[in-house]
Amino acid sequence: MQKYLLLILLVFLVACGNNEHPLNTPVDDHLIPYRQGKLWGFADKTHRIIIAPQYEEVFLFKENLAKAKQNGKYGFIDLKGKVVVPFEYDWAWDFEDGLALVSKSQKWGYLNHLGKEIIPIIYEKLEKFKENLAIAQKEKNGKLGAINRQNEVAVPFEYDELYSFEEGLAKAGVNAQYGYIDKKGTLIVPLKYNLYLNFKERLAKVREEGLCGFIDIQGKTVIPAKYDEVEDFENGQSRIKLQSKWGVIDKNGKEITPIKYDFIYNFQEQLARVVINNQYGFIDRSGNEVISLRYANADDFSEGLAIVNDKNQTFCIDARGNQRFALPYDHIEKFADGLAVVRKGNQYGFIDKQGKEVIKLKYDLARSFENGLAKVQLHKQWGYIDKQGNEYWEE
Repeated sequence: MQKYLLLILLVFLVACGNNEHPLNTPVDDHLIPYRQGKLWGFADKTHRIIIAPQYEEVFLFKENLAKAKQNGKYGFIDLKGKVVVPFEYDWAWDFEDGLALVSKSQKWGYLNHLGKEIIPIIYEKLEKFKENLAIAQKEKNGKLGAINRQNEVAVPFEYDELYSFEEGLAKAGVNAQYGYIDKKGTLIVPLKYNLYLNFKERLAKVREEGLCGFIDIQGKTVIPAKYDEVEDFENGQSRIKLQSKWGVIDKNGKEITPIKYDFIYNFQEQLARVVINNQYGFIDRSGNEVISLRYANADDFSEGLAIVNDKNQTFCIDARGNQRFALPYDHIEKFADGLAVVRKGNQYGFIDKQGKEVIKLKYDLARSFENGLAKVQLHKQWGYIDKQGNEYWEE
């Protein structure tokens, strides 16, 4: 009996010491693409290989499945490396809400998590679902319509052009005349406008005798055409241009920001860049100049910081205009996931929000972090790193 117990213990210890990952051992679902030479697999955060490198390319796990490429074709594997969707597709998008858009022999359809065709791969054109409807085209040069997730026709195939649904409406066109339909295909805005009709927040820009204003979905003029240019409404506000100067109005046409700026950029994190005579600053959504126009250049805010330039010095400021730290680099990108890509000469690395260089500048190229990982290039080979600078590859 003792010999039998010792034998079981020995087998257990050997299994634990094996480099292979036992299938009954819990696996961290945050597996990281791992490269050996030119082949890709997956490892955990300790660099332990979970799925042996054997693929030409792999992508991050989404909904517990990862897209991979083998012999020039795409399929999906699960967290244990089991092939769930065979490698037979010319292209595949990641899974979203239980479905993946795939292409085979120049036709498109949708698969579920089991690899079953939920929407047959028969469409000449098929877009991603938006508001539970996907724009589709049955045959080449055929009319466009929309289907639901059960492959039922929601909008008849009768349009020359059809755009994705937003706020329950989609722009549709026949014979270069455009209007809007709802999700049942009912015509809401008549097909009588040009391509540039674009409803946002239920208002659309129109141009009359060279001037711009807004109409609602009934075609009623809401803001008279009196501006040289207007931008689509966002959060109840539109940037407008009059006599070469820009300001901001609300949906009633009330002026929120004085029409005095040479340009107003899109709002980011509730602040917008403004410029007068090549001097940059920032306004809030109430029209207040919260950071005075004193910079030679400025970028939008990202994660609470903006990159600005003043007197040939580049540095970061916070949303109150306080200078945080200098940036002695040739190039810096916006902060993402707490870190920013920086470049000096031909080498890339990363800094944190205190300006500290947390990942050494040594890479040929670098992309911003997302969900704790960044893709970098070293010696003409791509690979992944984490926020501690750990590299997930071996040559």
